[in-house]
Amino acid sequence: VVKPQGGPIVAKTAGVVVIGDEVLKGKVDEINAAYAIQTLRGAGVGVCRVSMVSDDLEEIRREVLEQSQKYDVVVTSGGVGPTHDDVTLKAVCSAFGVPLEHNTEMAKRIKALNA
Repeated sequence: VVKPQGGPIVAKTAGVVVIGDEVLKGKVDEINAAYAIQTLRGAGVGVCRVSMVSDDLEEIRREVLEQSQKYDVVVTSGGVGPTHDDVTLKAVCSAFGVPLEHNTEMAKRIKALNA
């Protein structure tokens, strides 16, 4: 990743991790990966990998960490709702060794999306 002086981070490669048992069981149609690929490619970022994983903290952690070691950017989709199986935030924090911090504004946004 190259960060020009005072400018935005410039990414050349990306990975996408689609998260959710509902997707893997065919209960929900997965459309976010195609959108992410089109958006990233439109910004000049090559998508090198797309993976789908279950709502398993260790599986998400492992996949995010692996992709982050290979690509400039990792985009995740899914697993951030208010239900017990939405462990994406914890898994990403675990992958990078940082604590999960509660953000009231973000919690309100997630709750509103799932209302």
